[in-house]
Amino acid sequence: TTFSWLEEEGHVCEWSGITCGRQDDGDDDGALSIVRLERPSLQLQGTIPPELAWLSNLTVLNLESNQLGGTLPAELLHGLTNLQTLSVGFNQLEGTLPSNFFGPSSSSYSLSTLQHFNIRLNRFTGTLPETMKQMKQLKTLYVDRNEFTGPFFNHLLHFLDIEEVDAGVNFFTDVIPSQINRLTKLRSFEFQENDVTGGIPTQIGALTELTYLDISDNPYLSGTIPTEIARCANLKHLIMSSNSLNGPIPTNIGDLQNLVHMELSKN
Repeated sequence: TTFSWLEEEGHVCEWSGITCGRQDDGDDDGALSIVRLERPSLQLQGTIPPELAWLSNLTVLNLESNQLGGTLPAELLHGLTNLQTLSVGFNQLEGTLPSNFFGPSSSSYSLSTLQHFNIRLNRFTGTLPETMKQMKQLKTLYVDRNEFTGPFFNHLLHFLDIEEVDAGVNFFTDVIPSQINRLTKLRSFEFQENDVTGGIPTQIGALTELTYLDISDNPYLSGTIPTEIARCANLKHLIMSSNSLNGPIPTNIGDLQNLVHMELSKN
């Protein structure tokens, strides 16, 4: 059946990985509904059924670290209007993200509840859909280790609450924009092994919450390391190796008292 990898005997709210709750309608006798579906690391096979979109009160969908294949159903998020976490990383999913995956192309539509989006280590290809910008409350974004192409930062700059980003090991072709200074809550940024061109903007110094920065293995990333990097006082890991950077290492990097790991080789 559609949910053959999910179904067990007994009431659905007693199945492993299922958490139920009552609808928030002020009635203690309200009907139970599924609010969390968490079945990671169970060697699940098959595809993700589009009927999961019927679980309109779902807040967490975690199917990571399985053997699920096929594509992400285009309509999956359309019914999950309360979803906060979507985690399907470490599977065998493939294809492109449908253009309407994050909703219709309408400025009035916003996936205001989605905060955590994880599709890392799959086989996704193509570009990120424009509708992705509608995830206005996003805090963590993991799309690393796929085969995505095209731009990335024009999506990222819409996530003003973003705290952690890993988009490494893809084929993104982009320039790090000066507007990156908008992302003042960013703590971790990994963009290694892509095709970044241009240089490192001085505005990176505005990311004062940043603790981890890895932009290594971008062979077309050039220019100098801006002295403003020393304003990122919380930096612990600074990885800029295997690029085409030149010029002196800013002496004020020595002011980064929390720095424990720095790689600048092969430039």
